[in-house]
Amino acid sequence: METLKKDLQTLMQFSGSALFDSKLLELKNTYTTTEERSFIYNFFLSDMERTHNAIKHISKRLEAIQVAEMA
Repeated sequence: METLKKDLQTLMQFSGSALFDSKLLELKNTYTTTEERSFIYNFFLSDMERTHNAIKHISKRLEAIQVAEMA
């Protein structure tokens, strides 16, 4: 599992690049057990949750700035 964790961290370095999809497919073809697939799924679910929370936080800060500018 440690290797899988490192591979996922390496994969995230390709986030937003054209290579991301092919690297993800390579990872899925390498790790095929239910436990490994579940770990990959939960990793991305957790990453999406962190991203969502960061966006919410930024939105609240922007809203506070807009309110302050109107005052």
